[in-house]
Amino acid sequence: PLFGEVNTAVPARIGGRPVVIAGTQSGGVYALDAGDLSDVLWSSYAGGGVHQITLATAGSPEGAALVVAATSRVDVMDLDTGRIRLSRDFPGQFVWNAAVGTIGGDRSAVVVATDRLTAFDAGTGRLLWTYHAPVPAYFSNPAIVDGTTVAEYQNQVTGEHPATTMAAVGIGPSGRASWTAPASTSDSTEAELDNGVFASPVIPGAGATGVALDWMGSGSGRVDVRNALTGALLYTNRGPNLNSLQGWAIDPRLGLVAMGYADGELIQPGHPIADQMAGSGAAFVHVAGRAVLVVGAAYML
Repeated sequence: PLFGEVNTAVPARIGGRPVVIAGTQSGGVYALDAGDLSDVLWSSYAGGGVHQITLATAGSPEGAALVVAATSRVDVMDLDTGRIRLSRDFPGQFVWNAAVGTIGGDRSAVVVATDRLTAFDAGTGRLLWTYHAPVPAYFSNPAIVDGTTVAEYQNQVTGEHPATTMAAVGIGPSGRASWTAPASTSDSTEAELDNGVFASPVIPGAGATGVALDWMGSGSGRVDVRNALTGALLYTNRGPNLNSLQGWAIDPRLGLVAMGYADGELIQPGHPIADQMAGSGAAFVHVAGRAVLVVGAAYML
């Protein structure tokens, strides 16, 4: 494959050496020395444009792996060598995401969201379960929290027509819905399918099993923070930039930032209207032991 347009990248370590694992539109996956990106440690081919790479570190006797979402299939690759341990095809589906976590004891699993949720064993490729919404639907990226898979969905609509059926769901280890939280069409126009769900044990006010779900609305979007295991709504933040979510950044002390096209919003309990933060992109980095929020701006030329 050509080292063309890089779609996604994640940091990792190979033998203690800091590396960047990059995936390209042509289907290439590359391990690059983090100190010299021209130094290619290995390359592999995923068979289709790479949209997401996730690091899997638990549950496999073979050690750390990479889970690569590549348009029509998912590959599980060896982190050290790029060798493909297993592949799972998704015919007729667009594969752009893959969540990794434990489902059912210490089993490492992969969940892929398309027009359904599909879970398979990360070590063997064995299908664990498939979940379909009650209506033909599109699902957001999933998150796995203590064995429960959380996602949101909307019914399939065309053009500019608003969705008429939307909900957040929690799918238990058996593949059955543990909880469902419908989204009202009077308050929401679309599910945020691209990176709309984010889970972390340090989301403010949510305990160790919190999950944040973004919804688009008319003029203003919102983030619902829920208990991932029960679906209980803990609090909601609203803001105009939550209508154009680009991603998330989190720090245990400073909190969760939802990043929009124009600005970021600080997500926290007790603030029905989210605190606005300038800049379209943000990330927390640690400098000399201090957490620093780095914010960038986007411009149209």
